[in-house]
Amino acid sequence: MGRSHVQRLIGFSADYVWVTGTTNDVAALGYLCKVDPSTNTVVSCYRVGLNPRGLDTNRYLGQVYVANNKDNTVSVFDFASNAVTSTVNVGAGPIQVAVDPNTYNVFVTNNLANTVSVLQPQGVTPFSWSVTNINVGFKPWGVAIDPSTDNVWVTNSGDGTVSVLSGFTYNTLATIKVGDTPKGIALATASHTAYVADSSTGAVTTINMATFSPSTTTIGVGNGPLSVAGMFVSAKFPPNLIFVTNNLSNTLSVIDASTNTVVATIVVP
Repeated sequence: MGRSHVQRLIGFSADYVWVTGTTNDVAALGYLCKVDPSTNTVVSCYRVGLNPRGLDTNRYLGQVYVANNKDNTVSVFDFASNAVTSTVNVGAGPIQVAVDPNTYNVFVTNNLANTVSVLQPQGVTPFSWSVTNINVGFKPWGVAIDPSTDNVWVTNSGDGTVSVLSGFTYNTLATIKVGDTPKGIALATASHTAYVADSSTGAVTTINMATFSPSTTTIGVGNGPLSVAGMFVSAKFPPNLIFVTNNLSNTLSVIDASTNTVVATIVVP
């Protein structure tokens, strides 16, 4: 297997870490790999679609959802059978995935279609899937869900905005200007703060999730920040840490969410 992607390409189930990867050739064959974190070894890899990008997991249903960027599909992978049980057509250029833990709906950003696809499970497992497409901003990229409100937060990398959607009605609740090229997003629900990485400016913007108001100051990180992830409850790491991958400087910035300052910069090989 060749390169593995960075932007929310890792999902977690009870026992394993799941990672997408792509062969380093024109075919861009895609794989979903299962990693045992206790031994740091790859247990097995499974074929999915072409050029897989983002993924997310549903631990309750025992499934992984993989956005296949090159063939405009989402692969539904089942933990128990270790197999793809469904391939669902979505919009053009799917790039990121987020699962609503309350409704089990799957939200997919379609970067070339300027839409978000909502996959709703129908019937009993193995589910069939209904698909609804929602218009958002230009070149949507990141997606995150606030489980306390079921609001869906989408970064639009082509117009410098964040769209906030109702997870129930799919109506747009707010369009927030945040910078030039917003990509990754993570939500700190305890503090009602959204963290958005702007790949053009090398900064992270914070947004008050209650008022939809962006901060007037930003947090400087590395060059080309691409993805954002939160570590809010963990026995291994201190609480309230935000991790930002800096694609052009090969570093990982660690932000303390209690002070919104960078407390560490880690060089990534």
